[in-house]
Amino acid sequence: MGAANSVRKLTIDSIALLEQLEPNAAELAAKRAVRQRVQQLLRRQWPTVRVLPFGSSESGLGFGGCDVDLGIYFEDVDVDAQGQFSPQERIKLLDTACECLAGTFQVEQFIRNARVPVIKLWDPKRQVACDVCVGGVNALLNTALLKYYGQVDPRVRPLVFAIKYWAKQRGINDSVNGTLSSYGFTLLLIFYLQSNYAEVQLPSVHSVVQNLQSQTKVSVLLERLQSPPAMELPSTFGTSEMDSVGALLAGFFDFYANRFNMEDEVVSVRSGTALSKTTKWSHPTSWRLSIEDPFELAHDVGPL
Repeated sequence: MGAANSVRKLTIDSIALLEQLEPNAAELAAKRAVRQRVQQLLRRQWPTVRVLPFGSSESGLGFGGCDVDLGIYFEDVDVDAQGQFSPQERIKLLDTACECLAGTFQVEQFIRNARVPVIKLWDPKRQVACDVCVGGVNALLNTALLKYYGQVDPRVRPLVFAIKYWAKQRGINDSVNGTLSSYGFTLLLIFYLQSNYAEVQLPSVHSVVQNLQSQTKVSVLLERLQSPPAMELPSTFGTSEMDSVGALLAGFFDFYANRFNMEDEVVSVRSGTALSKTTKWSHPTSWRLSIEDPFELAHDVGPL
């Protein structure tokens, strides 16, 4: 099989994999119903509360059957203050949430000592699992960003699904056990698509969300998130095998295996260019991959 045919087959297989793994309409409807029910129950305690989805289920980059991530947001609390709740305050709020939800949902677990405390719920009626936390603005921004990339470039979703599936099959997509998270793999892909090695470059995070982080109310932030900047694709987009899903998937692995300088550079989708490890981190390590979180700038997503 020639190179062109191999690339074409890889494109076809990647798109087929996306169609196989993405959630169907019934699952999406069930997850929306769970969010609405959680919000309805919590409003008995907090009348102005908003329960908002975030993470891969909301960004369109999650596999079918994945848990729903839900954040508790208070309209009368400034966005910045919402993200500054102490762990003790978050746990206290989640204790109250548990009392509100326990009659309808099964509380499977309350993880109090996590970086972000979370309640794990099961809805026996809809057969949906969900994680509930006290949400922060970065979760909304991050989700909106990844959803935006998936909408403006139709190659993003099949590429993300193919890479995440590849990693899952090899057991290397679990940050708890010392490998890279699915979120980390997604950032690697976005950064590759921002590089000069891709025929059509995705914009940097800064250019997409520069006017969003100054919002003070959740309602205003949500309104702004509904209208991200447009990205114009060239008229030749999709006409060349060089910018196909298959070619980009092969290019992704070549980029990180042979071109990206892992020892000295940091992956930064915020800037759209690589950063110097010695400039970025106070104690850089040359032996592992380093990925800057686009919103929590002091957080390294790539602890490999």
